[in-house]
Amino acid sequence: MNYPDKGPSMDDGFEYFAFVDNETNIVKNVICCSSLEKFQELQVAMGQIPTSEGRWIPANARTRKPSKGNHYDVEKNLFYPKRLWDSWVLNEETMYWDPPVPKPQEEYDPETGTLVLQWLWDEPTLSWVSQTCANCDPPNKDEL
Repeated sequence: MNYPDKGPSMDDGFEYFAFVDNETNIVKNVICCSSLEKFQELQVAMGQIPTSEGRWIPANARTRKPSKGNHYDVEKNLFYPKRLWDSWVLNEETMYWDPPVPKPQEEYDPETGTLVLQWLWDEPTLSWVSQTCANCDPPNKDEL
């Protein structure tokens, strides 16, 4: 069986192993274990995923933590997120997606530190839209 080389642990004390498609370099699966040895035991118990479809890449602090659907850059040995918006462009230095318009500054209540203004991307208008409540719209008094 082919096992990945042991890389340093992530900050949360677990080892992450990403199964990356050979053709697309997209993460198809992620296994989180307490150690490389546990990962190997799990693979034996489950049966080896065919390596003709992809390969296991060990993650570490330098490669970033992988998630299903992430991209993997072979040359940089780095996982980076999938693009959420068609208008955003991959920044080759940071390996994150940049919007065509910079995001405005979020605002916090100076006394409580609570977020009072955040910005959400609106793809149809290619602009940032302010939102004063993180999880809801202000209530409509007619609906109460």
